[in-house]
Amino acid sequence: MQYFTRLLKSALMRLGRLCSPGAQTVETGARVPGLGARTGAAFIMILAAVVSGCQTPGPPPARSEPAIAALLAQFDGAGAADLMELSRRPFVLDREILHLPPDLEMLWSGVAAAELGFAEARIRSIQPVYADSYREFAGTPAMRRHFEKMVVGADASIVDVETPSGERYALLLGGSRRRLPELYGLRGPLEVLASMRGGRVAPASSGDSAVDEPDAGEIPHRVIVTGENDKRELAFPGGRLRFGPYSVAAVSEQQINERRVLKVTPTLGEFRLEVDAIANGGAGAGVDSPAGEPPAITAVELTRFGSSVTVVVDRREQPGTTAGPKSELVVLAASDGATIFASVSGEFAVRTGGRPTHIGAREALEVLPGGRPGDRLRWIGDTISYASYERDRRDRFLSNPVVGLLQLQRVMASYRSEVAAGGRRAAHSGPAARAMRVYMLPRLYVAMKVEYLREFEQPQYLSFAEIYRAVADEYELGIEPRL
Repeated sequence: MQYFTRLLKSALMRLGRLCSPGAQTVETGARVPGLGARTGAAFIMILAAVVSGCQTPGPPPARSEPAIAALLAQFDGAGAADLMELSRRPFVLDREILHLPPDLEMLWSGVAAAELGFAEARIRSIQPVYADSYREFAGTPAMRRHFEKMVVGADASIVDVETPSGERYALLLGGSRRRLPELYGLRGPLEVLASMRGGRVAPASSGDSAVDEPDAGEIPHRVIVTGENDKRELAFPGGRLRFGPYSVAAVSEQQINERRVLKVTPTLGEFRLEVDAIANGGAGAGVDSPAGEPPAITAVELTRFGSSVTVVVDRREQPGTTAGPKSELVVLAASDGATIFASVSGEFAVRTGGRPTHIGAREALEVLPGGRPGDRLRWIGDTISYASYERDRRDRFLSNPVVGLLQLQRVMASYRSEVAAGGRRAAHSGPAARAMRVYMLPRLYVAMKVEYLREFEQPQYLSFAEIYRAVADEYELGIEPRL
């Protein structure tokens, strides 16, 4: 018994060394001299339990300063692909939520090229994320829902870092990948954001709206969003509407007099309307149809910011514009509001300002932001890819962002008036406004952010930020609560 006492005393004296860094693990198969096998094994188990009790796990990666420092070191020489791998979508940028991968890739390409110094940044503070932490980014229902669904409960944190140039950023971190925290969001430079409108983050009187913004997954019949390899299409009697990669559109079915119309507002991306033949009716497109057998789609209307094309697909109709057999129309919807309507085959009438412009096979018409008709183009094959058209229009927007954004503000104001009036138009204008706010405007915000990464105090950027805030408020205060 005295031997057992001495042995226990010696073990306790060594306990500190066992709990310290570099301590050796206890081998569960060891024997204690002088004790029976069963007694010795019991002693070892008790000792192992005591030792394991002192080996408490460290903080999660998003709240561990060494792990955060290791994450910041990844910015050294990192490209957009590397930073995309470290990020989770949807991604929070200031008050915006980026859903589409091309937008996040554009952000990280700009950050990597600007070499902002995150790899050498100093960690000023690490704050855990709480239920109301979303207000540090935006006090909107959409941001609150995003935090509740994706951030709170993920051992997340908001990390205040200062780059070598003295700029401060807030990193929203959470989760774990390869023992590093994941990038959930970015806000900053904090000093620049604080100088805008008195540092106000949430729009005035927004608070928590009584009506939450639904997630995209809850409204597939209202806003359709495709991924990189989606083969999404809406079929109707005699044809179909195909969606390109990373494309967004508001969609509804409406009864207009005797006509059942599939109404589509392309928001971003490429769309192909194919009409195989003039149909006699049949099943509907399955969008927002009543229970039972859906009524036949007799017309398809593509409308965007003051321009529209209506294609009658039922020969019983008296056509305003009739696509013949195997007609095909391509629509390219750019983020600045410009649109190309291109006829691969067949004849179509593009209405702008109430006046039709007819385009025949292998012809195209560009409609400029604001609904003004632009140039007529020859269209042979895929004359212009969506990617190149989007880049060109985005560059044009960046050359005069204030004028471009004012045109989009008028579009959002018209949506607000239609939603307030209620009725058939409101049923489509609400989703169209949501698609514009959630997917289209953030792309322009990212483009401006990247363009002015080192010049945020330039007058043109400050003017853009002020108008952008007004457009966002138009939706969040005037449209969203009515949906």
